[in-house]
Amino acid sequence: MDKSVSRVFVLGMDGAGNFLQRSEAVHIPRIIAEQGAITYRAQTEMPTISAQCWGSMLHGVTPDKHGYDNNRAAVERFSLDSPYPSFFKAARDEHPEWTFASFTCWEPINFGLVEEAIDIHKVVADDEELTIKACEYLREVPDVHIFYLALDGPDGGGHRHGYNTDEQLRSIENADKQIGRVLEVIRERGWLEDSLILFVTDHGGGGTDPFNHGSDHPLDRTVFWGAAGSIVNPHADIDGVTFKDTAAVVLAALGVKKPEAWDARVPEQLFQTVPSS
Repeated sequence: MDKSVSRVFVLGMDGAGNFLQRSEAVHIPRIIAEQGAITYRAQTEMPTISAQCWGSMLHGVTPDKHGYDNNRAAVERFSLDSPYPSFFKAARDEHPEWTFASFTCWEPINFGLVEEAIDIHKVVADDEELTIKACEYLREVPDVHIFYLALDGPDGGGHRHGYNTDEQLRSIENADKQIGRVLEVIRERGWLEDSLILFVTDHGGGGTDPFNHGSDHPLDRTVFWGAAGSIVNPHADIDGVTFKDTAAVVLAALGVKKPEAWDARVPEQLFQTVPSS
């Protein structure tokens, strides 16, 4: 890739596995069809639990390296001295002037996994309020360089009704509608052409327990992973992508150097080669 983008949006939903393909979601499939690529064969990390997986996505390493589980993320902030900084921290070290935001439903992400004291606008709220606040923020902020949104509805639907069920698919469709509202603001701001938008989920469920996750069963571990934007190769074969690779993709798209200790890698075919001017 000979060209970077001005901003990256990481738009996530918890617990959706690869079940998006069975749903009647509209907004993510539409923008992928316009200018993107998606796989329903990506692999998340082990164990397939939220803190371990979101931690790997943010910090570019396997859970045994970042060391955070749900309990630790709820009470302990991620060290600023870690050799495994989040993509926020890595970008902040190189660009102190950039604007970052993290909107999450599950508080341990913003409390424990996303570092403090590096000037990130953080919001924690339920999915509907989070969507409203995210849209307000994106309409008002002069610009943003990394924006992260993590909705919780699909995981809640899986725990209540069972994963990969009709009821959970409705919760995935609702999350897709909420993401669609965010995408509309991105369009309004004229940011589509020079942004990368990533669509992610941390794990699936229903593999060994219809109402839970955490195992290495394919239903728990196989997830969707999509990317949209002018730099994305629509013909890319990205089936081999892992959830932790998201971190490397964020930095590569922004032209930021990847931390040496990261495991994360950019899928070889993901980005289009842009001819040098």
